[in-house]
Amino acid sequence: MYGIAFQIRRALFGVWRRPVSLTLTLGSIALSFCLVGGVFLVAQNLSRLTDDWGSGATVAVDLTHDVPPADAARVAQALRETPGVKQVTRVRPDEAKARLMKQLGPDADVVADVEPDFLPTSFEVTVSGPRATVVAAQQRMARMAGVVPGVEAVRTVETWFHKLGRLVTGLRVAGAALALLVLAACVYIVMITIRLQFVDRRSERQVMRLMGATERFIRSPYLLEGAGYGVLGAALALGLLFGVFWFLSTRVDSLFGTAVRVDQLGFLPWAHVGYGLALGAFCGLVGATLATRSREADV
Repeated sequence: MYGIAFQIRRALFGVWRRPVSLTLTLGSIALSFCLVGGVFLVAQNLSRLTDDWGSGATVAVDLTHDVPPADAARVAQALRETPGVKQVTRVRPDEAKARLMKQLGPDADVVADVEPDFLPTSFEVTVSGPRATVVAAQQRMARMAGVVPGVEAVRTVETWFHKLGRLVTGLRVAGAALALLVLAACVYIVMITIRLQFVDRRSERQVMRLMGATERFIRSPYLLEGAGYGVLGAALALGLLFGVFWFLSTRVDSLFGTAVRVDQLGFLPWAHVGYGLALGAFCGLVGATLATRSREADV
């Protein structure tokens, strides 16, 4: 226990004797982790929003004009058995015309003289659930057109809902690629910082060797110092991200109106916070290891 406490005191002494280096190193690591964390935070909240917005999506399944009642019943049953489908409502031609006139508003006279039989009988299908479930259900119903007896067309639109889903996937891939660059940058930053400390305290290491200290004992404070840089930098980044998230979430009504609610948003899960801190410690430890094993630094 005494040895560990001694090593920690040595590491803290090395940190505080260079306040400018400490500030620059922590700032650089925090900025790097902020970039990665910000990408994943945006991707996570977009994923939650697309899941919420996708709940209640509708698909129109148009039937042929002369569809037999038995075929229409089989179509309705097939739609109800589709995963993600919550409700199937049959819309008669006269109901479809009334809806169309209501949507047109002042221009309803354009279709006022259209015979109701001109419009097809259709099923209005409500789909809800996670985005992947909604998309799979829409794709499955789209394949019914011209294949299932009685189904003339299926109207599914490639909307912002699907595009946002692809954007979330792209953001996660970009975040993973950015994370690799950040890891390399953080390792390099810590390596340079620790190397300066290592070179500056050369005479101290020589005295410790003369007194019989092992290389492991001599290098341990530098490894602790590097890991500390990584953890503190990651923690600072998480704090900054949370501050920005809290600031924006308190103003979500003025920024997005009724399209986004506060309860739809969320910060990074605790598991991801832990991964970030562990990743910071790992980067710092690797950087310190490289710095202390450099032959040039130990001359």
